[in-house]
Amino acid sequence: MQSPLRPPSTPRPKAPPTNTTPEPLLTIGDNRPRWKERWTRLFPRIRSLSLAPDGAVALLDEQKQVQLLEPQTGITLWTAAPLSLANRVVAVRGRRVLVGALYNPSVKKAWILGPATTQTYAFALPGTLWSLVATPDGNKAFFGTSAHQILAVSLLSTQPPLVWKLSAVPDSLAVSTDGSAALTGTWLPAGVRRLGGWAYGDSDTARWQEVQISADGATAISLSGHGPRRDERDLELTGYDMESGVRLWEKRIPGTRAQAIVSADGQRVALSYVTMTGRGDETKRLLLLNRDGTARGDEKGGRFFAPRLVALSAQGERTTVLDGERALFVLDQEGKTRWRLTLPTRAPIQQTISTPDGAFLLLVRTDGTLTLYEALP
Repeated sequence: MQSPLRPPSTPRPKAPPTNTTPEPLLTIGDNRPRWKERWTRLFPRIRSLSLAPDGAVALLDEQKQVQLLEPQTGITLWTAAPLSLANRVVAVRGRRVLVGALYNPSVKKAWILGPATTQTYAFALPGTLWSLVATPDGNKAFFGTSAHQILAVSLLSTQPPLVWKLSAVPDSLAVSTDGSAALTGTWLPAGVRRLGGWAYGDSDTARWQEVQISADGATAISLSGHGPRRDERDLELTGYDMESGVRLWEKRIPGTRAQAIVSADGQRVALSYVTMTGRGDETKRLLLLNRDGTARGDEKGGRFFAPRLVALSAQGERTTVLDGERALFVLDQEGKTRWRLTLPTRAPIQQTISTPDGAFLLLVRTDGTLTLYEALP
């Protein structure tokens, strides 16, 4: 850990966020509310966004300033001086933010920013940054670099980092709550590896791998495809036992735009994707799985229901999907609808982000409107 950088500047007074009242609910299921809106704010031309486990939102704005938004009201807690080369933020528990410059060979460092001088540092990296993640408990950060190395750095002390040397670029990273289990998806050659443990190589060395780990560190999944990063050809979803490395199941996805989430307890997986009908129309599909890969209920989606996965509760008993731009649907563990929230008419939804335990959900619209929802018991 190197010398502290200049502390974040004192934020200018902000106009209070606009709280909106949800439109009337359609009576469906048991009609017991599952989500509550906390706040809505507008930030035009956002460059990067991240949602912390406690509901705080980090963003990189159009001036390359890093802002951290308070989870209860959405007000700006602090704003850092512009970092001209930054392009990625990761919100960290404890009102801190990791900042990096992914794929930029001229930048060989990353930053951790906070509201106090003692929480602002720069980390030297052995190569170009390709991936970064923070543990949900806020104690560690992991950096994957073009030097085929992964560094695990303490965010609470100045002890030297742990280093893993690989034979490929660490394209994606995932960690358990305390960082005791960590996984990387590699690129050229492609593969999935537990740090300090088992590894799988892919016979198709040009596949990309996006990995996830359940919060308890028991189960992992990897979503992969052929070709350049995020190319949509030949999609597959695979489940792993993190302790033994055994492949629990593997499923080919007959479509594109896949989204997958593993529950915090590692016992459930949800998957949505888009497929084409014989007439050339798009159809969105939703599949709910047990840890062993068996289906929970029938596959959902069709002409009158277009589910897009956005959140999964900690035990996997509640799955939340978007139905187009119109509404959020909450489904039970068998895929039956329990509640619907009609969404206000605004700009199209561009992105959704949820916390690993499904406690918070952030909707991001194309005009920069952010809405944070909190899951209800």
